[in-house]
Amino acid sequence: MAVRVKSNNKWHLRHTEKVTSKIIMHGLEDLMDEIEENIKQKAPGSIGQHTSVTVGLRKVIVTNDHEAAQFVEFGTPAHKIEASPGGVLRWFDDAGNPIFAKSVNHPGTDPNPFFRNAIDDALDNIPEHFKDAIRSK
Repeated sequence: MAVRVKSNNKWHLRHTEKVTSKIIMHGLEDLMDEIEENIKQKAPGSIGQHTSVTVGLRKVIVTNDHEAAQFVEFGTPAHKIEASPGGVLRWFDDAGNPIFAKSVNHPGTDPNPFFRNAIDDALDNIPEHFKDAIRSK
């Protein structure tokens, strides 16, 4: 992340750029911590626990490596689920009785944009994160 400050005093210039960069990084790290916590709270089941945030000098990377995360976030269209060759699908009805089938027509799922909602919720707090970072320096 580059910060440019104009000054005729080279020491002042270097010092100001260094302090400003630290403030920006501190504010950005606090913001990303909030986003990560929001994702973990909003994600269903254990999906949120697979979230990580990396703050670098030039970019921020937010990842979730849970195999179902993208399907929950964006939903799925209706689709057919088929058992492996020679196998069967099994699930349980409300009474706990097993049900077996070679295939089922899944109706699809609506999106649950927990990832995007977590980011949107944190956007309102951006000024506070940077104010706190300035006050702490």
